Amino acid sequence: MDMYNLESLPVEIDFEGIPVKQITAGENMGGAVDNEGGAYVWGGKDIISPLKLELEGRKAREVRVGNRFALILTEDGELLSMGRGNTGCLGHGDTSTLTIPQNIQFFANEKISSFSCVPLQASVITS
Repeated sequence: MDMYNLESLPVEIDFEGIPVKQITAGENMGGAVDNEGGAYVWGGKDIISPLKLELEGRKAREVRVGNRFALILTEDGELLSMGRGNTGCLGHGDTSTLTIPQNIQFFANEKISSFSCVPLQASVITS
């Protein structure tokens, strides 16, 4: 259900026939990964229907969303971030906004075990 737009009934989201293997929901944003490794985000009044993210040849394994930002874990173990970074939540040492997912260099030599997002921050467990 889309609480941001005050939908009282579930709304069908069309992925153009591509099977979805993972889905996530945040405060005002949703995300998904399809069976081909494509990652999508949508939410608020900015992105009404799923927007397939440009991963520059990478394949997504999982996506998590916060308040207008997303983290994407690739099949190769890279952790990417995109969206509004006004709270520093994107992990790049600044508060810039990214429209194309970028690798979080801090985790370049780490194996990501788990990660999550809440409205204004993200958490990552490495092993």
